[in-house]
Amino acid sequence: MAGLLIVTSTACGATSPLEAVVFERISIDEGLSQSIVECILQDNRGFMWFGTQDGLNKYDGYRFTVLRQNPKDPNSLSSNWVLSLCEDRAGLIWIGMFNGGLNSYDPATGLFTRYRAIPGDASSLSHDLVRTIFEDSRGTLWIGTDGGLNRFDRAKGTFVRYHADPNDPRSLSSDAVRRIGEDRSGFLWIGTDDGLNRFDRATGESTRFRNVPGDSRSLSDNAVRSICRDRDGILWIGTENGLNAFNPGTRDFTRFLSDPGDPGSLSHRAVYSILEDTKSVLWIGTNGGGLDRFDRETGKFSAYRNDPYDPLSLSYNEIYSLCEDRSGVLWIGTWGGGISKFDTKKKEFAHFKRDANNPNSLSHEFVWSFHEDADGILWIGTHGGGLDRLDRRKSEFRHYRHDPRNPNSLSNDIVRAIAADGSGTLWLGTNGGGICAFDAPAGRFTAYRSDSEDPYSLSNDEIRCICIDRAGLLWIGTWGGGISVLDPSNGRCVRHRNDPRDPNSLSNDFVRVIYQDAAGIFWIGTHGGGLNRFDETTGIFGRYNENPADSAGIS
Repeated sequence: MAGLLIVTSTACGATSPLEAVVFERISIDEGLSQSIVECILQDNRGFMWFGTQDGLNKYDGYRFTVLRQNPKDPNSLSSNWVLSLCEDRAGLIWIGMFNGGLNSYDPATGLFTRYRAIPGDASSLSHDLVRTIFEDSRGTLWIGTDGGLNRFDRAKGTFVRYHADPNDPRSLSSDAVRRIGEDRSGFLWIGTDDGLNRFDRATGESTRFRNVPGDSRSLSDNAVRSICRDRDGILWIGTENGLNAFNPGTRDFTRFLSDPGDPGSLSHRAVYSILEDTKSVLWIGTNGGGLDRFDRETGKFSAYRNDPYDPLSLSYNEIYSLCEDRSGVLWIGTWGGGISKFDTKKKEFAHFKRDANNPNSLSHEFVWSFHEDADGILWIGTHGGGLDRLDRRKSEFRHYRHDPRNPNSLSNDIVRAIAADGSGTLWLGTNGGGICAFDAPAGRFTAYRSDSEDPYSLSNDEIRCICIDRAGLLWIGTWGGGISVLDPSNGRCVRHRNDPRDPNSLSNDFVRVIYQDAAGIFWIGTHGGGLNRFDETTGIFGRYNENPADSAGIS
């Protein structure tokens, strides 16, 4: 392995070490219709659905099917801007549109049924901008719009409307309904642009909760953006200014606010999505601060943010939707970065660091190479600490170092490359000590070094890579000596070097990587000489390098 490999955490702002998360990004290049993802749903068949500003996307894990409006087809989507999604008990998918009303989709027929706001018809949808859809514990469908709350009568295909009335304190606090949730007692919780409402389905009356200046136990802000009930019955309310935990028993709010001076606080003031996963971890999607993971024991937050230099980080910091699928994968819909996802069941990384006071730790913090053997043992090549053996089941390290007094020890403590042959022998490329064959059961190293008087020896003792071919020969890339092909049966090497007079020779003697493809062709990456293609049958190196006149040219 010809490079430094560092396992890094994409978390920042943590007050304690946080498990690293590797995010997979899915966007337009993978077939998503648009990079602004408003909502996410997994249906009962396992398909993922993503609502964007340019169509509804169905994802089967391999490819997207994009459903869009067809002006000539009344059974198509009514609009391409999807704001909300919900699957009901019957398997119908309900889609809320931006000024396109409400749609139901029947997967069995592939047809959409449209429900629109009809002027003068009080039994129609109250507004065509549908921000949230919720099926309650009784199977009733509730629709939150910019023109009030709607209860859908499935039998009649009509709606019952609930509006804000400035003269009625028992009505909704606002007609701009953003989110709907349900508590254990069966009350609905309606988040609006002007406060939170506890809604009694039997009477149609609301109890309002708003921010009270000077009262830290009141809602932190009246603009409610997300609602989530956790397993303990606590309601989590995301607003434009902070996260709130509401205890229905005491009717008090506990606020969690963003504080630039506190790295353990909420990463951003605006909370647009909240999810409790199957492991009871609370995830908070913010509108600019990335994804937060909340530690209930400490009351602290750790943020996962986008790093423009790290393609494995979160794709975007503005998060509008969160969804955990059945397999434990967390799907994150962003406002401009498409979809990010990671497996919550596999997200935790064990951190191994050097501790000078602990012999059962990594020998050096600078790691060059890894190899996992057939028994699951991890072999680690370090920059000055020699070779480490890690038994992950026991969390036990064993260290192998160079000992000048022992010719059967590791030849050099800088181990740049590790490979294993068919017999299980480990081959270790060092930086200055040539290559070593390691018999792990015996703990014995056999070194192969460069000898200026032996043309069949290794061409250079600084090793950068090892490739074991189909015949069991070792192709060894060196730093300044080209390639040495070692036959383990006799310890003799065949050298391939750059010859300035021969355009069919290796292009450069500083070799970083060697790979043999399925056809048996060798590909060699050099430092300054571009890419080489080597065919053993012809013995010719074809050179691919940068050509200002033709970047795809071969020389």
